[in-house]
Amino acid sequence: MSSGEPVTYDLANWPPDARGALAEQLADAGIEVRWAVSSFVVPATRRADVDALIARMNGATPTAVTAVAPGWYPDPLREAQWRWWDGAQWTAHVGPAIGSSDRGWFPPRGNREHGARGGGLALAGFVGGQLLALAVVLLAIALGASSRSVVTLLLGEFALWSGLFTACKLAVDRHGSGALRELDLLRPRLGDLGIGSLAALVGRVATLIIAVIVVQLFSFENFARDTSVTNPAGVSILGAIVVSLVVVVGAPFFEELFFRGLVQGVLTRRYGARRAIAFQAVAFGLVHYQIGMTVGQTVLTFSMIMPVGFLLGCLRWRYQRLGPGMAAHALFNAMAVAIMFAVS
Repeated sequence: MSSGEPVTYDLANWPPDARGALAEQLADAGIEVRWAVSSFVVPATRRADVDALIARMNGATPTAVTAVAPGWYPDPLREAQWRWWDGAQWTAHVGPAIGSSDRGWFPPRGNREHGARGGGLALAGFVGGQLLALAVVLLAIALGASSRSVVTLLLGEFALWSGLFTACKLAVDRHGSGALRELDLLRPRLGDLGIGSLAALVGRVATLIIAVIVVQLFSFENFARDTSVTNPAGVSILGAIVVSLVVVVGAPFFEELFFRGLVQGVLTRRYGARRAIAFQAVAFGLVHYQIGMTVGQTVLTFSMIMPVGFLLGCLRWRYQRLGPGMAAHALFNAMAVAIMFAVS
């Protein structure tokens, strides 16, 4: 390789925390790096500086880190399990597609695959998104909008989603290559729809059974809620379409990216994949609490949402991608919207 050609370093066998530590040191040193998930490229003129940084990590990483020889490596594009590197660039030759292997529905104990960094960013993004949503809603109300209007709902959701998405983007920018594929946001496949449809049906049937059981424990008044935002008498056809898009399109995308992409990834790195699925499901259920809910409404909401979060977490684990979970989440919500408008 001539002195003018860029140098590629392969970090596929490094633990995630070691990759993150090196990424921070490269940034602090002002070394221009082009990341590709588990590998990065630097100008040949900075090779000595990179080697020196690696040497100073005192054994935290493998010592044999050099330009990558031709061979099969984990696919940096996250489209397959393996991709052929010809010594200078990634080729179109790939191994089995991700998710095509026989993978169980629940991870073995201690598994930490697809761990992610950015727990502080996740918390800040969620809290910041909630506060921004509250501020936007209060401003809309102050300007004369109804707290139950479609406009208020839309503004609040956009504010919340901006916080969640920003946290995800900052996490991959700071601790990786900057690509959201590191959170398993990959190109959707037609098969995701079929998987999602089955999962949504299972989830909807399960939650209906749970709802029937929970309702028996409380009086009916405990579940009565003001649903004027979905009342056909108070919402135009355009408004109903907007509400449907928020619930069926926006929420599944941003919530899956944040909870199953970032949050589950962060928990996986810290506690292992098995606990991560359970913990993120509990968090997913808790964040659906709304101020003003009765005890019955709170119990019903949590008991229905948490199992769905658990199922979506298992989908992310099994298929190593967010597509099936996003499809399931969208179809699950679509059933709820259809029932809501039909009853109204």
